[in-house]
Amino acid sequence: MRLVRAQQDAVGTPPSPEAEADLPLDQLMMQFESLGENCEFGLAQRRCGAEPLGLLRFASTPLSALLRAVKQRFEGLGERDQIEVRLSENGREYLVLDHRYGILYHPWMLVGQAAPEDILQREINRLPLLKQKMIEDLEEGQKIFVYRGMQPLARVLVSRLLEALREHGPCTLLWVELQDATHPAGTVEALGDGLLKGYIDRFAPGENAHDLSLDGWIALCRRAYAMARRTSSL
Repeated sequence: MRLVRAQQDAVGTPPSPEAEADLPLDQLMMQFESLGENCEFGLAQRRCGAEPLGLLRFASTPLSALLRAVKQRFEGLGERDQIEVRLSENGREYLVLDHRYGILYHPWMLVGQAAPEDILQREINRLPLLKQKMIEDLEEGQKIFVYRGMQPLARVLVSRLLEALREHGPCTLLWVELQDATHPAGTVEALGDGLLKGYIDRFAPGENAHDLSLDGWIALCRRAYAMARRTSSL
C-alpha cells in the first residue's frame, strides 16, 4: 500500500452495481474528487458526511491554472517561496495562495485561531502528501473527478482537461453545467470515453458557496456513479 493510501481514510472496494441504489451517501460521495473551480462540491461532500482528503477540494482553480498544474504533475506547488497566507476579503479567515499556479484555497482557519506563520508551516508539511495522493488517484482511475466552471465551459476546453487527466491514468471526468431546455436537472450523459456531463438545477452564488443545491448534487452523483460503473472498470 502506498504511503498516502496508508494515511487517508479508506474508501473501500467499490460496491457491485446491484448495490449502487443503496450506497450510503457518505460512501457515495467518497467516490468523487473535486477539481474546482470553487469549493461548492467539497462542501456538498461535507454535508453528506464525507471528508475525503483532496488537494483541490476547497480551492479556486480556474481551468487555465488547473490544466497547467495537471500537465506539470503539480510540480512546485506548495514550496515555501511559492505560497502565501493572506486574509480573506471579509477579514475573518485566512486563505492560502499558491503563486506558481494561481490556486487559492481555504485552510479553514479563522483569524485568532492560529498565527499565519503556523498556517504556512502546516501547509508546507501537508501539501506534498496531498499532491502525491492526487497523482495516485489520477493514475489509479478509481475516483470520478468533478469540475464545474464559474462560467459555462466550451466542450473543447473540457476535452483538453480530460486529455490532461488521462495522461496520468484512466480517469473519469464529470463536467457539471446548469440545466437547460433539453437537459433537466439530474441528467447525466456520456460524451465519450471517460467524459460524463451532468446538469444541475442551480449553483451556489459566488458570495456563498454554502448555499448549494444538495439534492441536485446527490442526484448527479448517484447517476454519474452508476453510469461510470457500467461503462468502465470503476
